[in-house]
Amino acid sequence: MKTNLIAVLLLSFASVSFASDMPIVSNEKSKTLTITTQSWKGGTLEIMIKDVNGDVIHSETIKNEKIARSYDVRQLPQGHYTIEMSNGIKTTKQNFEIYASEVFLNKDIETIFNPVVVIKENSVDVNSFAPKTRVTITDNANNVILSETITTSTVHKRYNTTNLPTGEYVVNVESNGKFTSRNFVK
Repeated sequence: MKTNLIAVLLLSFASVSFASDMPIVSNEKSKTLTITTQSWKGGTLEIMIKDVNGDVIHSETIKNEKIARSYDVRQLPQGHYTIEMSNGIKTTKQNFEIYASEVFLNKDIETIFNPVVVIKENSVDVNSFAPKTRVTITDNANNVILSETITTSTVHKRYNTTNLPTGEYVVNVESNGKFTSRNFVK
């Protein structure tokens, strides 16, 4: 089924101009979803279509250009689906349902801000907008140097790495079900 979907997806490009900082998903034609993404910041955009079980049935990474992209979903069975779009900083999710002759697009859009990790010479900065964020720093032998769970809704935290011994380290941040991992050398 996944192979069939990829073969069936028809992509069309058209210049479109909208003034929104969110991706715009519409279903202008029967069983077609159109996504306009030009207002998103960043060089690339990952687009995923998931079935009701959360399985990815289509995934692609595109350059974030001023275009509209259409997806023909006629070959998908009737049911519930989600379209996710991420530019690395934020992810949006929007549900849709496929019926015999049409696609019903839920107007509610969920936006999740992904955790951001910035490595500097003597520090690691972590930024997150989530009710719970877990930060772990490990060395190259996978020994935990730091492990912290932060339960404030906004995290802007700097970890001083000046006293770490010379070596390779990994910072892992989990928030909103999203994971960010960055390597650094001290």
